Amino acid sequence: MDGAVRIWDLKTGECRHILTQHESLVGLLSFSPSYLVSAAADGSLCVWNPDTGELYRRLLAESGHVAAITTFQHDEAKVVSGSNGVLRLWDIRSGTLVRELLTGVTGVWRVAFSDRWCVAAKNDDDVNFIDTWHFGERKMQLEPV
Repeated sequence: MDGAVRIWDLKTGECRHILTQHESLVGLLSFSPSYLVSAAADGSLCVWNPDTGELYRRLLAESGHVAAITTFQHDEAKVVSGSNGVLRLWDIRSGTLVRELLTGVTGVWRVAFSDRWCVAAKNDDDVNFIDTWHFGERKMQLEPV
């Protein structure tokens, strides 16, 4: 509720790091081998080093979300994040916005990707849809299906 993420040592029970780059409730967290990603009600995503607590980058600026992040997934190369009105694809290493996958929708409720496929559940004018994309042969290339 305070906008902070805490990393705890499970063996000792001590707090190892307090991560404080969000301005409001942190509602979503996810780990990969190299990254901890947190998403907040302030519309920001933060990419952290899970071992040191170092902030690698904050995905926001003018290309960020304007509403609370409702869903995201990441791997070692990308983050796909959704909120009211938009679904975005980010390069996790550089922090740059690669592409807006959806715009002008009422909400994005869930996103998932595996290998070269991405699926999102969205709502548009009180009707629910499932959209699917193929990432293509090259990294970060997307083709609508």
